[in-house]
Amino acid sequence: MFVARAVKSGFSPSGMYLGSNFAVPTSYGTVTTWTADTGTYPGTTITSNGLNAQGAKVSATIASSCVVNNSGFAGYTCTLRLLVNGSVQVTGTGTTCNGQGNTTVTLSGTATVASGDNLTLQALASASGVLSINSGTTSYVHLT
Repeated sequence: MFVARAVKSGFSPSGMYLGSNFAVPTSYGTVTTWTADTGTYPGTTITSNGLNAQGAKVSATIASSCVVNNSGFAGYTCTLRLLVNGSVQVTGTGTTCNGQGNTTVTLSGTATVASGDNLTLQALASASGVLSINSGTTSYVHLT
C-alpha cells in the first residue's frame, strides 16, 4: 500500500523581534530576549538567541533594524553586526544616536545558509550605560 506524505523542501524565511529592552555594551555583545515572529514567518525557531535557518539558500538576505534609545544628552554611536554560526557576515557603519531620543539603526547583507544555521545580532555602543535597543516588532532580525 502506498501512502502519500507531504515533504517540506526548500527554504522558508524566518524572523524574530526583541522581547524586552537590551542595554548595548561597549564591546560587541549578543542581543538577547528575542521572540519568534511566527505570525509573519511561520515555522520560525530561535536557539541561543539566534534565528534558525529553515532550509538552505545561497545569497539569503540577512537584515536587522533596531530602534535605539539614547538616555544621555550627547550623541553616541551604535554599531550592529550579523553573524551566522558565530562568523561575522556583515557589520554596519556606526550610527549616531542623538541624545534624549530614539534612532533607527539598520544593516543588511547576504549570506549562504544551510538548514539549521544560526543567525545572531551583536551590538556595540561608544559609551557605557546610555544606549538601549527598544523591545517590540520595530527591533527585528530577518532571514529571507
